[in-house]
Order: sequence, then C-alpha cells, then structure tokens
Amino acid sequence: MLTDDQMWTLARASAMYGRFGDEQSTHPWDERIRDLALAALGRPAPDEIVASAVGALEGADRNLRVAALRVLRWHLGDPPAVEAVVRATRDPARRVRRIAVGLCALLTEQPGVADRLREVIEDPREVTKIAGTALTSLVSSAGRHLPETVQRSLTDLLEADAHREHILLRLLQQRLDDSARAILREIVRTGTKGEAVAATRALLGQRIINLAHVPPEERKDVEATAEPVDLSWLTNSPVNDVGYRVSRGYTHASLYWVPA
Repeated sequence: MLTDDQMWTLARASAMYGRFGDEQSTHPWDERIRDLALAALGRPAPDEIVASAVGALEGADRNLRVAALRVLRWHLGDPPAVEAVVRATRDPARRVRRIAVGLCALLTEQPGVADRLREVIEDPREVTKIAGTALTSLVSSAGRHLPETVQRSLTDLLEADAHREHILLRLLQQRLDDSARAILREIVRTGTKGEAVAATRALLGQRIINLAHVPPEERKDVEATAEPVDLSWLTNSPVNDVGYRVSRGYTHASLYWVPA
C-alpha cells in the first residue's frame, strides 16, 4: 500500500495541471508528469494504487480524500475505482463531493452513474454548485452515444426551466451526436421561443465558442466574421458553462456563433 506521502506525490502530479520536480504539464492530465511521479515511487502496480486510493477515501483527512480522487482519475476503467468515486459523491465534505461528481462525467456509461447524478441534481439539500456540476457532468456525455438512462434523465430534466437552460447552454457549445440532437429537438418542441431558436441553430450546424479559447492570432477573424451570441432569452440568470454570469437582456461580447 502507498503511504500518505506517496499518495500526495501522485496527486500533485495528477492535478488538472500537474507538476513534478521542475517539470510542469502543458495540458490537463499530462501523462508525462504522472509517469515521472510513478517512476520516482518505483512504479507501483495499478492495483496497489487503486487499493491505496480507495482506502484513503475512507479516512478522516478531507484533503487526503481529495488527493485520492485525483489519483483515481487515471484508473476509471477499474471497477473498484468507479465504485469508490460514486460513493464519494455522498462524502460529508463539499469539496470531495464536487470533485467526485465532476469525475462522474467520465463514467456516465457505467451502470447507476446517471441515476446517481440525477439524485444529486434533484436533492434539495445539496448545494447549488455541486448540483450544477452534476448536471454538467450528465450533459457533457452528449456528443458521444448516450446510454438510455442518460437520455431519459436529461429528457425528464428538461421539464424544469432552470435545468433546460443549463442543458441547452452546454449543448450549444459542443459537437453533437444523434442522441444530443434528439434532446435539442425536444427543446425546440417544449422550450421558449428563444430556446427553440438557439436549439435550431445548433441543429443546423452551429455552436457557441468563447473567444478566450480561440488562439490569439485567430480572434480578429472570429470577431470580423462570426455573429455575437444573444443570450437575452435566459430567464434564470445561471452561471453558464462558458464561464460568465449572464442575465436577461445581457450579451457577453466574447461569445460567438461559429460553424460546428
């Protein structure tokens, strides 16, 4: 079993932008940084890493539980790791729950994960931020073939105005598969006029981008040729998935419609 210090070493190398020694990752979940840490620890076996992380999730140290989840991010093909992540969505610490719920975005094809995310979304005792992360995790699986439980959950959630806006905003930013298009068609049928127009644009081959995510040398072309996004149809003032707070009548200049 790994010691706590070894777990911390792997966790630091497994952070969204990890670091090991003088080496800094250049993209999220950099395997090169993880492998440097594993080599420094004598290359422990995957089963040993998973067992150690699962054990750490049962401990009293909240920060070590967070570290364990970061390590398990590399082992989500292992059933004990999946089970541990789903259990962690019930952790008493908010930070642990939020990270676990975020990891569930990578697990929606696993049995029971979509149902658990829906429980989090609809739990009146859960904090808004974690419930929102759960909804984003559920919607983010659109764009690949959705299991029946995911599509059923998303279709049911469309009945709530706030959920429908969140689902639509997320879908507008990503490339779509047939199941995601089915959800957009349902929004066209049941949503407000503004929602239906936005969903129709996506169905016709457009998506929203954030100018901040465009390479600097290409931004002027986007500004000159693309249409700014009008989000005045929003009624629930959510923090959208592009990263900006938006409210009725407000359009953020950094959001543009582009060909999907």
